[in-house]
Amino acid sequence: MKAVFEDKDTFNLSEECISETQFERGRSLEEAINNLDKTFMELVFSFADRKGLTDVEVQKKANLDRKAFSKLKCGTTRNPSKTTALAIANALELNLDDTKDLLSRARLALSPCSKQDVIVQYFIEKEAYDIYEINVALFEHGEQLLGTHNT
Repeated sequence: MKAVFEDKDTFNLSEECISETQFERGRSLEEAINNLDKTFMELVFSFADRKGLTDVEVQKKANLDRKAFSKLKCGTTRNPSKTTALAIANALELNLDDTKDLLSRARLALSPCSKQDVIVQYFIEKEAYDIYEINVALFEHGEQLLGTHNT
């Protein structure tokens, strides 16, 4: 990629400075457009299918009990709690952009003012998806744990 300004002290745009977009990570434009009207759980199933995970694998990796996950799956619980949504995003090993997209389907968002959100985002950025490790960090900072029977 060519520098926008020739003066290197002013501005230098290199390939290393350009952040990777969801399309460069394997999501096609068509897939993004097809996901526009999906509900939270429809998008969960879409991500799970793409990653080759069964419902049971997602439920267990998210540290959710079967009943709570079933309520989400059947639509009894339309929008999950934030801790449940984050647990599911973690179980699916979503990157930050996909996590934000999934959360938005449940009318949720990551906040830079929330200790819980900052901790979870740290682990997402490090691609460290062990929910027990994340929960230890959350516990050590007095925050609500991910999964653990919440809907």
